[in-house]
Amino acid sequence: MIRKLQKRFIVTVMLALALVFAILICAIFGVTRYRTAAREREMLEMLSENEGAFPKFELPNEPDGGPGDGFGPKNPQDNKFGRLRVNAETRYITRYFTVSMNENGEIISTRMDNIAAIGEEDARLYAKEAAERGKESGTAGNYRYLCVEKDYGTLYVFMDVSENRSGDFRFFATSLVIAAISWGVLFVLIALISKRVARPFAESYEKQRQFITDASHELKTPIAIISANADILSMTDGESDWIDGIKKQTQKMTHMVKNLTSLAKMDEMQKAGEWVNFNLSEAVEDTANAFEPLAEAQGKHFSMKIEDGLSFRGDESLIRQLVSILCDNAVKYTPEDGEILLALSKKGKKTVLSAENDCSIEDPSEISHYFERFYRSATARSEKAEGSGIGLSIAQSIAELHKGKISAKLLTENRIVFTAVF
Repeated sequence: MIRKLQKRFIVTVMLALALVFAILICAIFGVTRYRTAAREREMLEMLSENEGAFPKFELPNEPDGGPGDGFGPKNPQDNKFGRLRVNAETRYITRYFTVSMNENGEIISTRMDNIAAIGEEDARLYAKEAAERGKESGTAGNYRYLCVEKDYGTLYVFMDVSENRSGDFRFFATSLVIAAISWGVLFVLIALISKRVARPFAESYEKQRQFITDASHELKTPIAIISANADILSMTDGESDWIDGIKKQTQKMTHMVKNLTSLAKMDEMQKAGEWVNFNLSEAVEDTANAFEPLAEAQGKHFSMKIEDGLSFRGDESLIRQLVSILCDNAVKYTPEDGEILLALSKKGKKTVLSAENDCSIEDPSEISHYFERFYRSATARSEKAEGSGIGLSIAQSIAELHKGKISAKLLTENRIVFTAVF
């Protein structure tokens, strides 16, 4: 249980960190791409305003007289190109070309001075493709374009953005690598910290388990004495309702103490390395056969649908106990003339054991509490059915010990099924 709590803590924290990293990386990448695209558009707008050429910048100083850096004014309000800051070297690192069309869609000129990757014919094809799209701006291959209406027709400015894209994606890849390494380091740290976090729970759980074991051991002796005295009284004074009541209650207490001991020692039982393969079909059928005459004696119909030849690796005695709990629970709460069906089958790689029976459930919301220790439904209390509310908790512990799970589901208003999947 403690290991499961520790694993759940680690998994929860690591998933939360992974989500945070993913959100941060995606947000940073999105902002980076947005700013890159905005700069590309500003660059295209600047080129289109100057007929496909870079304007001359002669701003050695800031407008207030302070020293400049050669990239134009730092204040966007003082820069006629807004936030775009360029200098004399920008024209030599920017790859672009322009294509001019008249009003009839005919190409009248091209400007290829600042591009070497493509020829004039390819430039014309790009311009025609952009014209067919009918959009003011967009992308075509490795180029981002902007079309501007001029007196003579339309000017198309194309700029190579492949390096910008590569830079952004390299940044994204680097961020992923750094995040993965950070996540791995955090995993190691959290795995170490989780032991300290789980330690108080482990100590509390161990104390609780030891208390139950000690209390169960201490209760065995007085219960045995009370039972023996009740037997002596029945032999000397004869049977009576009071003596019968004492015997019934001592039997109930004996059964409860036995179940409490089983729950307390469940973690100490055989582990997977000590399990053996056994014939599951025979074990289930043999265990369930004992309940068939009991059900028939109470006017209930007990049937089995067990697939032959199924083998299972685990603790056979615990699996038999699980089957016994499900059968006992079904017989106990099935009304007279009700139907009980115990089924065992193989579905893919999973083994499915189910106990289905007619029932009378006043509140369907109670089903979610059936596997809680000492929980008894309103129906069980009203019908005064024997039981301590521990059986299904033991069944759940047995299923979890074998890496499986058990659940309860209401099939119809008056029929329920308990299913264990391994």
